[in-house]
Amino acid sequence: MDFPIHPSCRRCHTCGSPLVYDNRTESKMMDPKYKNITVQLTGQDGNAFAIMAKVSKALRSNDVAESEVEQYLAESMEGDYDSLLRTAMSWVNVE
Repeated sequence: MDFPIHPSCRRCHTCGSPLVYDNRTESKMMDPKYKNITVQLTGQDGNAFAIMAKVSKALRSNDVAESEVEQYLAESMEGDYDSLLRTAMSWVNVE
């Protein structure tokens, strides 16, 4: 389902892609897979392995199946650093 780009849309500071808005509510449409899990990444070690460790630890501590954690780790290692951040944001809430 495609939503139009809102006229006053800005670009994502992480990946540079346009933020997508639902024109009915004008709210960002980026819900992570596990909405109930939040990971603090700002002001933390930005090393890729540290990010993967924080997210995987949060997934495990919230009783996410190990196969899901392994899938997150595999997806995290598929691309570059920006891809890693996008992956983390697609799995959990990132602050």
